[in-house]
Amino acid sequence: MYLFYVPDDNAVKISFGLALIENSELEKAEAQFNEVLHDDPESIDATIGLAKVEGGLGNLDEALTMLGELALKPDAYSRAAVAEAYVYLSNATCRKRGRSSLRS
Repeated sequence: MYLFYVPDDNAVKISFGLALIENSELEKAEAQFNEVLHDDPESIDATIGLAKVEGGLGNLDEALTMLGELALKPDAYSRAAVAEAYVYLSNATCRKRGRSSLRS
């Protein structure tokens, strides 16, 4: 509802996109992240959100490419965010394959 009143708030769009991922509404989440990236092509959070969407859609190579590019950035936030996204994608991949972890 907040997004309706403040449609240009990229932080809200990112949060909404992440909530959509949790609800398995990947196409809607993708649209949120793409809107943010249109306004701010350097948005780390939107790129990570989009990578999560790509992974959820089964495009793991695309997701890993996006994260790999972010991992090259020199700041600590980028690296920490990428690490979290790798864990998310690993867990999501394992759940789809019916395993509890990558080692199973």
